[in-house]
Amino acid sequence: MTVPGDDRTDLGASLDALLESQAQLRVVLDATQMGIWVYDPAAQGSSWDATTRRIFGVGEDIPAPTLAAMMAERIHPEDRRLVSSTIETAMQTGAYGPIEHRIVLPHGSVRWVAASGKTVEKERGATQLVGSVVDITERRALEARARDAEKLESIGRLAGGIAHDFNDMLTSMIGNVDILLREPKTEGTAATLHEIRLAAERSAALTAQLLAFAKRQSIEPRLVAPSEIVARLEPLLRRLIGEHIVVSSAFGARGRVRIDPSQLEQILLNLATNARDAMPTGGRLGLETSDLVIDERSARGAGVEPGVYVVIAVTDTGSGISQEALPHIFEPFFSTRPGGTGLGLATCYGIAHQNGGHLRVDSEPHKGTTFRVYLPTSTDSPPSATRTSAPRTTQGGGESILLVEDEGLVRRVLERTLAIHGYRVRAVASAAEALDVAAREGPFQVLVTDVVMPGLGGPQLAERLLAFNPSMSVLYISGYTETTLVEEGAFEPGRRFLQKPFLAEDLLVAVRALIEA
Repeated sequence: MTVPGDDRTDLGASLDALLESQAQLRVVLDATQMGIWVYDPAAQGSSWDATTRRIFGVGEDIPAPTLAAMMAERIHPEDRRLVSSTIETAMQTGAYGPIEHRIVLPHGSVRWVAASGKTVEKERGATQLVGSVVDITERRALEARARDAEKLESIGRLAGGIAHDFNDMLTSMIGNVDILLREPKTEGTAATLHEIRLAAERSAALTAQLLAFAKRQSIEPRLVAPSEIVARLEPLLRRLIGEHIVVSSAFGARGRVRIDPSQLEQILLNLATNARDAMPTGGRLGLETSDLVIDERSARGAGVEPGVYVVIAVTDTGSGISQEALPHIFEPFFSTRPGGTGLGLATCYGIAHQNGGHLRVDSEPHKGTTFRVYLPTSTDSPPSATRTSAPRTTQGGGESILLVEDEGLVRRVLERTLAIHGYRVRAVASAAEALDVAAREGPFQVLVTDVVMPGLGGPQLAERLLAFNPSMSVLYISGYTETTLVEEGAFEPGRRFLQKPFLAEDLLVAVRALIEA
């Protein structure tokens, strides 16, 4: 039989169009990273395209596995029942999915995929299942990090409130101890008071950790060289971890980062303490800094922003972290150590993310752990240093101070502290009382006021008093950090501010500086 010329032309054109359509479809599938597979129940065989083979880690020279082999070798054991029942249902109903499940690659790593399928009727009533599969491991990881961030934010708000109330109590404790230390006492009494003050200061450090992982810590970021900070802190870390642990260091990083130096020191102290506790009978601790460039491809896989980073690595040869505990180690209040607060690593995590960085961990039980802190480098030039002069004295000369503090314990200790040092103090519990006292007994030279109070807040009170007494100086105090107050619209930056708990010396220096300004 011969085919007319026109028909051959039409057939050729149709074939070309079909091939072009297939090529376009292949481009689309490659762009979406979607794999296509076909399962033939009658023949118990499958065929996979190149993308499906790449997702499952099967080479082009290896035949696609049968359904039974795929279930046994490639589907995660905990997900086999889900996948098997889904395929059985699809053969009866005509379609399934999308479902999300785990697969196991030949080298043992686990990935997440989204799969869907549909039955196709072939000749003589035969049925095939045609499906698609997409690797969603990175998407699942990003979703998990987003959930963790939301959880940390919720707990952070709670921690910020707890820290505020705790800071009020610590201000009273430290202030009263400072007052007692000025009075005549026996040697034993003085030692006891110093112990009380030390305990209060350690408690204040605990609230700072709460605020750090809650990202509500008052900070002063500036350009620093991490290698210099780690090198400077190394002698302290050696004393901290003890002589039974050998410390080695290598500082190769040359980059600078923008961070509050105290935050970087806190990360190092927390990680070193964590390493020490993992090596009770001795071991090795490694401190290392390096510069690292993360390109877009690597960043996509790690869930970080591409760029240039300084990496600080703290490695120990201790007990390691179990696979069960590893996903939870950055959660606040989670600890595998009896008596642990569970705040050390959560604090490190919070500080790293607060400064645009990341914290990663690699650990193997009974072999050791490495924590890596990634901090983005900065190309800014460090500012020139400025010198500020401290007041010549902290002793008052009868200057008048209006003190406004709603917490009675704090109000009384601040009133006594200022009075002992030569100031005339009028202390009240609310803004309403302050307005009344100012009208009857003013003017006052200095207003010391809490920022957040029932009714009228400190800034609003100061605004009203300054309208009648513009020469009055104002010092704001609060158990909340300045950062939190500014973010919540309760305070404007740039004003004279003391965060509780503070020492008597801090208060006296601040008041004297306002008077002498």
